[in-house]
Amino acid sequence: MSSFQTALENLKNSISDLSSVEVATFKGTIELTGDNQPQTLDEVMAAVKAAASVNARVLAYTKMDADGDIVTYMDDEVAENDLAAHNDLVQIAHSNRQETIEMLVNLFGIKL
Repeated sequence: MSSFQTALENLKNSISDLSSVEVATFKGTIELTGDNQPQTLDEVMAAVKAAASVNARVLAYTKMDADGDIVTYMDDEVAENDLAAHNDLVQIAHSNRQETIEMLVNLFGIKL
């Protein structure tokens, strides 16, 4: 695939990602075993998906679609500080999405 095609594919994926904001907040323990311990969060999450022992629960979940629909979940026993942290992350994700949209609009000279 050429550099131009790769760039177009990346742009297409980025625009698709802008259709919603999704934040999940978990609390628990992840235990990884073996000699090759992950060094980054992405590597930890890949190991978790593969075969790690996970003792965690979802404390809160929020998904906001571009059309204004919002789906949210809060555990009955979520602590106030955990919910506040989740809400902060939702706000940050929403702001990041807005800034990315504005950047693309300005980059391509789109008139809204």
